[in-house]
Amino acid sequence: MRWHGIVLLLLLAPDAFGGEVITGTARFRERITVPPEAVFEATLEDVSRADAPADVLGQVRVDSPGNPPIRFEIAYDATRIKPNHTYSVRARLIVNGRLMFVTDRIYPVLTRGAGSTVELLLKKTGGPLPRDSEKEGAMSAEAVLPAHGLQLPATFRGDLPCADCEAIRHHLDLWPDQVFHLHREWVGRNLVRDEVGRWRVDPSRQALILYGGGEMPLQFEIKAPNRLRLLDQAGKPIVSTLPYDLVSDGTLTPADLNLMLAGEMIYMADAARFTDCLTGRSYPIAMEGDFIKMQRAYQQTVSKPGAKLYVNFEGSVTDRPTMEGKGTERAIVVRRFINVWPQQRCERAMADSSLTNTYWRIVKLGEEPVHAVEGRREPHLVLRKGEGRHTAVATVGCNHMTGSYTFAGETLRFTELASTKMACPPPMNELERHLGDMLAKVRRWRIKGPTLELSDESGKTVGLLEAVYF
Repeated sequence: MRWHGIVLLLLLAPDAFGGEVITGTARFRERITVPPEAVFEATLEDVSRADAPADVLGQVRVDSPGNPPIRFEIAYDATRIKPNHTYSVRARLIVNGRLMFVTDRIYPVLTRGAGSTVELLLKKTGGPLPRDSEKEGAMSAEAVLPAHGLQLPATFRGDLPCADCEAIRHHLDLWPDQVFHLHREWVGRNLVRDEVGRWRVDPSRQALILYGGGEMPLQFEIKAPNRLRLLDQAGKPIVSTLPYDLVSDGTLTPADLNLMLAGEMIYMADAARFTDCLTGRSYPIAMEGDFIKMQRAYQQTVSKPGAKLYVNFEGSVTDRPTMEGKGTERAIVVRRFINVWPQQRCERAMADSSLTNTYWRIVKLGEEPVHAVEGRREPHLVLRKGEGRHTAVATVGCNHMTGSYTFAGETLRFTELASTKMACPPPMNELERHLGDMLAKVRRWRIKGPTLELSDESGKTVGLLEAVYF
């Protein structure tokens, strides 16, 4: 056991508290060697109140902790423990000042049936890690980050504070086509809620907004490619040291969902499929549960096989064996059939995108196609609409150009353009020059669906952009 380098951050020794300690171990799944310069920190907190900063009861720091499992003890004052409060241990691993691993959920101790020992699972924050040996090879270049800055598809997890329960456990699945699945569990209350829907990003606030079946859309601030932080119901930051973050390890592990579903069913050749209206996702329907009842209602209503029919039911989105071949696929299980609605349709209107507060991905500069560079953000333009000055921000993945813009009717003009001064490698240096030329020439704009066409005074197209998240 390696205990050298341990520094207790408490001012009093454990004996002053009657020898009360929290004993724990911390692990992570990645196979890496923890470098000697690493620092491990674990903190005991009172997380009972969601509207107040967590109360720190004890903390420990371990220099050069070595490879997992990392063992630690946190001394605390037992007289400060209240039976009706909730206490948790959080931890992190820092290398050269960079946060590399962190706990992403509440780990209860001391009260509400929890003891004085804890096992922590730390999650990778997304930064590059040192490799164990040459056997695993060099790190590959990071994937291109889209305009919103998230690494998708991915699952984000975390235990968020709860006013009347131990925590609200979140499992959020995000896909690049703006679909989300959300599984939430109110720990200690036997309450679970599942939701599917669509998401968009408000670039003026860097806010991810989830539109599902709930009364109010959930909003999260995008803090990093792998980290989201919950915003309040008004979309404002929550000022608190409590754990309001959801963290991703860069992988997608879809959650099984149980919820009310509505959409269009088709049935033909002994096979049925369901298309969810809200997300547009299509799934095979498993022939179990209440399927036979829904199938009979379908056959009694439609005039020919393969016709679309609007149905609603309580069901599950889960894995089932594929109809042909090996493996599994996402499928629908009808738990409780409700009704068919012959007069309803699942048509989702595709309205024109908004010029302002939209992420516009740059597709062409003049006649030249624009492509993203590995490890860099994709080229994009955002027009932020303010009460006074309207601000434009653009990049091809290196420097950021900022300025003002004015628009009226079909006219658009960029002014006061300035740029950061980083040296950009080819081909971004040439792309930046073309981007600056394009912005200076723009006089008119036109939107059709998700596309934005920018033209000069003569009407010649100088830029073509696509609304990716709107």
